[in-house]
Parts: sequence; structure tokens; C-alpha cells
Amino acid sequence: MKSTATRNTKKNTTRAINRSEKNNTYNQILEKSRVLFNTFGAESVSVNHIAESLNISSGNLTYHFKRKRNIVVALLKNLDQDFTHAVEHFPLTGSAKEFVASYAALFKLIWRYRFLFNTASYLLNQELLTAEEYQGLINDVKAVLLRQTNTLVEQGYMSPVAEPYAIDTLIDCIWWLWVGWLKHAHVQALADEHLLEKPIIEGIRHFLFISQPYISKKYFGNILKEVDALEAKLLLPS
Repeated sequence: MKSTATRNTKKNTTRAINRSEKNNTYNQILEKSRVLFNTFGAESVSVNHIAESLNISSGNLTYHFKRKRNIVVALLKNLDQDFTHAVEHFPLTGSAKEFVASYAALFKLIWRYRFLFNTASYLLNQELLTAEEYQGLINDVKAVLLRQTNTLVEQGYMSPVAEPYAIDTLIDCIWWLWVGWLKHAHVQALADEHLLEKPIIEGIRHFLFISQPYISKKYFGNILKEVDALEAKLLLPS
């Protein structure tokens, strides 16, 4: 007869495999949902559509996510985790190379989850996200911009915002520029799927345009050189 230890080992192995398969399906659903939401808009993608794209049953999908809201909230949580990781690597110095690399990483991350920004009205109106959840996302992004801008001002690379305006006004303008950039870049990407890196470069350049009046001439020149180098690297034909 097989020992109790052997039977327990097999049971534990089976459980581990089952957990792994469940986690794999869970992550596949999230990834497929993110891609479909980005491509077609969250309003045009149903739970059944996601299940069909994965070649799984609707019951299998709803086992992991009871409703569409659960998928959206899980994706928002993933963005929040990735965003926290990106923020930890944001430079606290005025290195132009680190500045450009960090903002490129931030733009890529926002681009990866662009449906959360491009279809915000739908997500809120259909209660797929609460106003508090969405405002938390906006606040997180603005907090990073504010911290980095204050750092550059303190180090002399940027001038303070003159009264009657405040630095918060500049941050708000940058935020709305990003929202507009995402919508425009999304249309460009649909028109030419081979230019997926181009929106990142354009986003950085538009960000620099609105920030230029406050950035020192020498530092701004160094940043542009780094952006040109990054563009050459990203858009280099394979």
C-alpha cells in the first residue's frame, strides 16, 4: 500500500497544478481584456466577446470575474501596481537621460492601459469604476508630475510658476494634454499598427512643449538630445 506521505504529496501536487492553471486563466483573461478594451473601447467589448476571443466558456470566465466591473477593477489594480513600481525608479536628480527614460516608461505604462483614460466617461456612467477609484488614478499621476517638477525647480533646472498661477495649474494642463494625446495617438495606432512606438515619442515632445517656458535653455537642449536618441532607438527598423 502507498504510504500516507506519498498520497499527501500527490494531493499537494495536484492542488498546486490546479492553482497554477486557475492563475494562468485569470491572467489570460485580464491580458485579453486589456488588449480588446484598448483596441475597440471598453464600451464595445462584452464578457462574452472576451470569452470567445480566449476560446473558453462564459462560465469559465465568470468563475474568475463575476462581472465586467471586476475585470476593469483588476486591470486598474494592475496599473496601480505597475505605476508604483515606475514611480520608485523616477530620478531625484536633474539628469536629462534619466528624465527622458523615466517619462518614456511612464508614457508606455499609460499607453498600455489607455482604455482607462480614453473610455473614462463610459466606465463611470456604467459604474464599472467609481468616481473615487478613477480620481485616485488621476491623483496618483498628478502626484508624480508634481514631485518631479518641484525637484527640478529646487535644483534650478526649472523656474517656478509665476503668480497669479500656481504649479498645480501647470500640472493640470499637462494632465489634460496627456488625455488628448492618448485619444489622438489611439487613432494613429489603429491607422498604422507598425507605429506603436511613435505615440510614446510624440507624447514626450508634446509634454516638453508645454513645459518649455519653465525649463532652463541648457537643460532643455540636453533633454531634446536624449529624446532624439530615444526616438532613433525606438523607431529603428528591425
